[in-house]
Amino acid sequence: MTLSMTSGAVQLASDVAPASAHGVFSLLWVIIAIPAASAAVLLLGGRRTDRWGHLLGAGAPLASFVLGLITFFTLLGRDESQRSIGQHLYTWIAVNGFHVDASLL
Repeated sequence: MTLSMTSGAVQLASDVAPASAHGVFSLLWVIIAIPAASAAVLLLGGRRTDRWGHLLGAGAPLASFVLGLITFFTLLGRDESQRSIGQHLYTWIAVNGFHVDASLL
């Protein structure tokens, strides 16, 4: 793996092409979505969340951490050449031949 600098942008070059995400790796977006959703619930709930909000506020990062551990150890169980995962989230801009995609690599 090499790090190269071209015109002010840092690029990380690797010899391994990322495999498409499947199985537990298709849930990688949930690691970010769980705390974001719980923060939205607590923010919008206001004082109505006083009785159970502390449980949600502590449980959401814990759930994300557990899911992160599961994906980490699943990734360690793969061969070295298959440890790079890529997941297409959505196409942000699609105009004729120009596409801007949001992906996790």
